[in-house]
Amino acid sequence: MPAAVTSWDEQGNIIPEEELAPLRELNLAAARDHAEDILARLRAGEATEESFIELVREYSDDYRGEEDPGMYADITRHSGFVRPFLEWAVDQSHSPGDVGIVETEFGFHIMFFSSFNYEGRNLRYSLAERDKSTTAFQEWLLEAREAITWNPTFFSRLVSEH
Repeated sequence: MPAAVTSWDEQGNIIPEEELAPLRELNLAAARDHAEDILARLRAGEATEESFIELVREYSDDYRGEEDPGMYADITRHSGFVRPFLEWAVDQSHSPGDVGIVETEFGFHIMFFSSFNYEGRNLRYSLAERDKSTTAFQEWLLEAREAITWNPTFFSRLVSEH
């Protein structure tokens, strides 16, 4: 939870919270409207990764230059992002090109889903491959277990010799 912020007027007097709250709500509404306008602009165009980056360059408070245009890769549940941002980013129902707005304690984030990637491969493919190999291993294990025969004579001899 963010720490309480004290605000002062031009004469140096503390502005009471009850006077600040409506201003914060107005700012929040204006920020939400601005994010929705940008999202509408993205949707009205090609809505590609490139057009998203163009909007990041133009509007983002978080744009850090061409080497880091605001696209994040390899996001996992342990990436350290705030919960609403992270939940949107790792939502398995997304398809490439999905867009949305996520509100966090830091403001509004216009999100563009590019792909699920895992070590250079599509994450969904990797998960399916993993599930397939797990199923194949489980089947092999069951077959191997059924193929084992119990030989009490051998077991008794082994125990009695020690």
